[in-house]
Amino acid sequence: MGAGICINHRNRDASERCHTCHKPLCAECVRKAGGNIFCSLACEENYAKFHRHYKSDRPSLLASLVKWALVLAVVGAAVLFIGGKVLKIGVLVEILKKFGF
Repeated sequence: MGAGICINHRNRDASERCHTCHKPLCAECVRKAGGNIFCSLACEENYAKFHRHYKSDRPSLLASLVKWALVLAVVGAAVLFIGGKVLKIGVLVEILKKFGF
């Protein structure tokens, strides 16, 4: 399936589509920027504005939750082991025995 007919040159087949609005473009009308193809400066700027707004250097919420779950698991295991094996706290000793430690 072709890209259609160029929006600017109705007598030319389109070879590409704008990355933002998806309008068909011939080779002469293609505007390349940042590895993408655009039909106009407006579409290029809209694309850049959108990605500046939504791009974040912060880790995702899921990544943060997984990290904190791992930290809590390690801390919990350390407390359980030290409390049961080293300090001989009765409740923790019983928990360790249930798990075969």
